[in-house]
Amino acid sequence: LVIDLGNAPYFGSSMLEAIRLLWNDLSARGGRIALCNPSEVGREILQIAKFDHVWPVYDSLDEAVQAISS
Repeated sequence: LVIDLGNAPYFGSSMLEAIRLLWNDLSARGGRIALCNPSEVGREILQIAKFDHVWPVYDSLDEAVQAISS
């Protein structure tokens, strides 16, 4: 699953929890999640929450799709 954050200049704990729940379901089935296009603030939020260590974060949708497909 690739989650494009390009239209979310800011997000909080509710969004992170929703992504975490998706990740739990997907990882139990062998799936993966990648995030892409976070704003500068969004990237900071992911770093502060340390979720950038859990899910890969890419600058573009193409990069994320390519990485998750391989």
